[in-house]
Amino acid sequence: MTKPMPPASLAGKLQRGLGSGFLEAVGRTRVEVQSLVLDCIAHDPRISQQDESRELYYARLVLALGIEDRHVASILAHEPDADTQTTRDWLPLGVLGLLARSGRPQAVSVVRGYVAGGAWWSEAIRHLADARDPGVLEGLDQVLADRYHGDPDGLAMDAGPSDEEPWRTWSERGPLAPLLAADPYGAWRPEKTAELDALGPAELLRSVAAPARPVDPAVDLLASRIAGGSATDRRVVENALRSADRELAARAVRVLGTLGDPAIVPVGEQILVEIGGGLGVPGYRLRTLILRGFEGLPPDDALRVARRWRDADDYRDIVATELLALHAAAEDLPWTVDAIRRAAAAGDNLWPHARILRRFPGTGPFDGFDVIYRTYTPSCCRGHLVEAMSIADPTFGDTLAWECLWDCEGTARRAAAQTVAWSPGSEHRLRELAWDPLEDEDVTDAARARLGSPTA
Repeated sequence: MTKPMPPASLAGKLQRGLGSGFLEAVGRTRVEVQSLVLDCIAHDPRISQQDESRELYYARLVLALGIEDRHVASILAHEPDADTQTTRDWLPLGVLGLLARSGRPQAVSVVRGYVAGGAWWSEAIRHLADARDPGVLEGLDQVLADRYHGDPDGLAMDAGPSDEEPWRTWSERGPLAPLLAADPYGAWRPEKTAELDALGPAELLRSVAAPARPVDPAVDLLASRIAGGSATDRRVVENALRSADRELAARAVRVLGTLGDPAIVPVGEQILVEIGGGLGVPGYRLRTLILRGFEGLPPDDALRVARRWRDADDYRDIVATELLALHAAAEDLPWTVDAIRRAAAAGDNLWPHARILRRFPGTGPFDGFDVIYRTYTPSCCRGHLVEAMSIADPTFGDTLAWECLWDCEGTARRAAAQTVAWSPGSEHRLRELAWDPLEDEDVTDAARARLGSPTA
């Protein structure tokens, strides 16, 4: 990540992907802003390349300003990724991929050429598959066959879903068909309930998945046995809850939580305190098991836990915000608003608190949230805040919504499309979003729905 420029400057706005930056840039000449746009593409301004969106934002600027594809191509060609250990290629490749999808011949040529040696060739294939001309994929199956001759596992691990084109066709016929027959991951199938039903309670408890799945047949089966009156199953799970084996105890929390048993609370708290707040895999595994269990608590019990844990400096605050997103009541609004302000000031994640704010429609506006929107990074969290503001702040449609129609985050564009005050200008922008072939599907759906009821 490059150092962010001041948020009030055009460079700072473009780095952050703000809608106001887009509007200001297209209001100037190409000579004035081309170097700023290309610098953003060359020096990725995102904190999290995986979570923050910028490709469409910059591609749209390239198209609107008439910037030649060769400038973006030269960025991609300069010291490209040799393997998938870095993400340097992601932004320029993504921009060129969108330009290729829009039908720009030079972008198509560059993206096709990338397939032969680029580390992120599967992304190039994905963009070309979405292009208006299916002929842009012609011959690339042979290119990949030559590249991965003798290494079928390498190809299969990076190939796209076998039920999507072009992989469906390539796996059935042509030079890639023999290579795509490889399955480096092995066959996977979900647990069959009939097989689980033959297990005793101890074996069934050990079959509970970690990290926890939202739906787990082993959990459901054990919980149904206990709810049906099985004293043996209950005794085994309750003994596990008191076990010194933290993972076994966490699995018991998961099962008994499904039944809404408040006995899980002290055990879950003890485990979360013991594992602290680190990001290691073992801690994450235990935390997800406990979270899934606590999600089953009755609302009043869940709220008491959440209010007691929400300011903790470990995994307890993560569980607390998840529970508040499910159950927060009016008395939790002041804490939520303050938590958003504190998180923004510290540069912490806004998303957990923004999810809670969505539970309070029409309660804003909130002082300083417009400043948070314009200054906060990363943009993915900012997008979640915009979504929450569109629900909680009744003035949003008349204020921030207009510029958010051009925000880099699809979450923000969708929220703005749903709420922006109706005017000739907003109608024009909604029509652009509704029929933009490069736009996110949920944004186009929101724009089309809004156009169907312009006074809503």
